[in-house]
Amino acid sequence: FFCFELSYAVAKGNKFLGRNTKNGEVLYLAFEDPEYRFSERMKMFQYDDCDDLIVYTKEKMGKNFDLEKEIQNRKMFDPDFRMVIVDTYEKIRKNKEKDYSIEYDEFTNLQDLATKYQIAIVLVMHTIKSIDEKEPFNAIQGSEGVKAAAESMIVMFKKDDVKRMYITGKDVLDDMIYFQQDKSSNMKIKLLEDKEEEDIIDPYIMKVINYVVFKKDILITCGELCSILKLDISANSLGKRLLKNKKVFEENYIHMDALPRTAMARQYQFKYFGNDSYDNNDKNDSFSRAP
Repeated sequence: FFCFELSYAVAKGNKFLGRNTKNGEVLYLAFEDPEYRFSERMKMFQYDDCDDLIVYTKEKMGKNFDLEKEIQNRKMFDPDFRMVIVDTYEKIRKNKEKDYSIEYDEFTNLQDLATKYQIAIVLVMHTIKSIDEKEPFNAIQGSEGVKAAAESMIVMFKKDDVKRMYITGKDVLDDMIYFQQDKSSNMKIKLLEDKEEEDIIDPYIMKVINYVVFKKDILITCGELCSILKLDISANSLGKRLLKNKKVFEENYIHMDALPRTAMARQYQFKYFGNDSYDNNDKNDSFSRAP
């Protein structure tokens, strides 16, 4: 459902999850779905026919489907060809081994293909059944080569009737989005507000606030913060919390900037612009007090 709504939004130039899209042709490669299922979804969502949404099912693709050749033909036919969704990635793999070097090379080749034709290639992948919210991207099936080579990643899991989506990437800020399929609108995706209590400051964020007030001006990674403050969460999880609590930092006279991700890790610039009674010579401070 998620990828189908995404593909239709891009093909029509509609908003998706509250964000603008750039209209263009979309090729949806449905290796695991029969053609009738897409017709049923179009009717369920009450979508109009869309010439810019091209759906290939497994019957149409056959065994010798050539992804690059298809992209090349589509780009020649329509310069506004924007995106390919491969559902699922496993179906286009030539080597089924879960090996770092093999999967890293496969992803790199797909990145080169996307860059060459100036399109987005979205790969749908399976996850393990048990997802750790502290390390959600570890749920992606495959070797570490997948995570090392991917430009961006999204992991979704369902809790009750609410779906939580974790986002990370080399050129995107880490984020977490809540949504659900709205029964009142034919099961279309409905964006939800944050589920956390807004009036309670996250204890991990409170520790970061006190540390920044003490240091005044720092450039640091989440991994370094976790180590210095002895936080029992992952660097990735802390990064999400920092971005979600930017308003809390401003309310405590702290300006935070998330700098572009480097080959190593994303750095965060913190600057305290308030007046306080913190003594920078107090070396015994545990950074556990509120400013």
